[in-house]
Amino acid sequence: MAFTFPDPSVTTTATNPETGITYEYADGMWTPVSDTDIKQDAEIAFLQNNETVDRLLLTNLAARVNENEDDIDDLAELDINNAISLLQIARQDIIELKSKVSTLELTSFLILE
Repeated sequence: MAFTFPDPSVTTTATNPETGITYEYADGMWTPVSDTDIKQDAEIAFLQNNETVDRLLLTNLAARVNENEDDIDDLAELDINNAISLLQIARQDIIELKSKVSTLELTSFLILE
């Protein structure tokens, strides 16, 4: 199917609907305009926008990694064996206190006033 160019006094660009090629009127003639430049510009803009998003995500991720490293350092400073030993001592103290309470419950006291 033939493509008819529009009147250049009305518009200076035209796109062939069958081929998708864009033409521009300049210097008294219609010449094809590289649509790859337009696509490349769009792709570059898209990549730049995504790069900005990626940088933001990377910055946020780096901050979270630093926080996690600080938390890990805090945990590394804990003396787990000492904490377990203290828990065992506390457990033994609770057992002894329960025993004393049981003994006292069975004991009668004479209160003198």
